[in-house]
Amino acid sequence: MLLPSSPTAPCAHALQSRLSTLVSTPAQGFTGNYDYVRAYSHSYFVNIVPYVATEIYGVMTVAEDMPSTGSAAFNGEAQARYFNTTRNFDLCERPSEVTANFADGTVDVEMDSFTITNRETKVTVNVDFNSFNISRMRVFGNQFSGGKIMAEHNGAEVAIIENDTQQSTIGRFFGLTNDGVPDEVGGISYLKGDDGTLTTIFIAD
Repeated sequence: MLLPSSPTAPCAHALQSRLSTLVSTPAQGFTGNYDYVRAYSHSYFVNIVPYVATEIYGVMTVAEDMPSTGSAAFNGEAQARYFNTTRNFDLCERPSEVTANFADGTVDVEMDSFTITNRETKVTVNVDFNSFNISRMRVFGNQFSGGKIMAEHNGAEVAIIENDTQQSTIGRFFGLTNDGVPDEVGGISYLKGDDGTLTTIFIAD
């Protein structure tokens, strides 16, 4: 699962006939003690332009071990990147809360109180939202996807990307506890329109 740091999808570059050095390091901002899942950043260049993609690695829950009743709550961390038509922003090191309802096969994610900085100037800024959530994602096997991505400012819904909007979310369950439920969870989301792009990554246990 990849989180691009550029509006251009990094995977498209891998299909081009050229060489590039790929450097992989643990992703910054994820400091939790996770047993089954990790986030790594991969950096590379295309025509001297730098790109970074963050990916989740882990030991996934076996699909046959997934519960079909009950629910579970996971608490962890999240990071995001926001691009509008003129500027790039980093949304850093904030908590994530993931709720999985195994009985109805849905997953919700809440990520709030982001500190937002301009990527070029490193100055903290106000971009009219400071949290967002993903609701009613559907579970299939040991994965989940879909749902609705919604940005908020102090609890009120705001539309930060409106024109020709596309969205995608995918996540997976990792590990298994002695109680027979997944131990950890992680995922990415992507919200894109003519007036901006929002990408995020979350891990929780």
